Amino acid sequence: MKTWLRLLIAFLLCCTAMADDAVTELSRHLPKTPALVVVVCDREEADVQTVARLVEQSPWTIFCKGTASSGVDKIREWAREKNFLGERMFVVEDDGPSLWLAGDMADAVWVAPTVIRPPSENEIIRVLRPGGVCIASGKVRIKPAQTGVDEWRHPYHDPDNNVVSRDSVSRLPGELRFQTYPVFAAMPNQTLFAGGRIFFFSGHIAFHEREEPLLNTLTVLNAYNGPRLWSRPLDPDYVVHNIAKLATDSEVVFAEGGTLWILDASTGQQRG
Repeated sequence: MKTWLRLLIAFLLCCTAMADDAVTELSRHLPKTPALVVVVCDREEADVQTVARLVEQSPWTIFCKGTASSGVDKIREWAREKNFLGERMFVVEDDGPSLWLAGDMADAVWVAPTVIRPPSENEIIRVLRPGGVCIASGKVRIKPAQTGVDEWRHPYHDPDNNVVSRDSVSRLPGELRFQTYPVFAAMPNQTLFAGGRIFFFSGHIAFHEREEPLLNTLTVLNAYNGPRLWSRPLDPDYVVHNIAKLATDSEVVFAEGGTLWILDASTGQQRG
């Protein structure tokens, strides 16, 4: 009896450690802002605890893929009971090689150590966005930046106000990558793009009630999969078409009246 009790305690401790490892490892590479994380799972209790902690201890959306089993059923039932299913938690039963997502979409892929047949490295890299992280088999890999992608860091593209894009990746025919919120926005508005983020400045005019939530607001979205990373109010007297704006991989800078704001691009926290 004592032997069985020791084995049970050891197993539960192992499950808890595995769940903590997943949260800790991913937190080293992802900020605590909304993100799309793919979890490839296999075992029962360990995977339920891992997914539960990922959802409860972060703002991330979890796309869980696993072979049809009672373990995957438990994950789905847990998500349904907590009202996460279909909102911040999606569960797919499939033992095929595909991770189901479009290319360049996931912020991270975490493969549970117990997975017997993990997805191929090519498939993982395919679904990861540039700069996304893969944690599998004790190794960490970062997907490199995509060549040929242009950014729109200034209101008129570049400091020289030349609005001709140098992007060589976006070409027709295009594709609908995702649909996200906000759908409607106040006017006037202006957009910058840098570091995989969309910086959307919206002004003081709303013709319909549906546009009012974005009155005088700076909204920052993940450009690869759509979640709102953060937002902050703008002064009602702020002139949206003011050209004193700059977005970089790490910061967004803009003049608001007599104040020059320097904000962290990933969190919105003030830097200067």
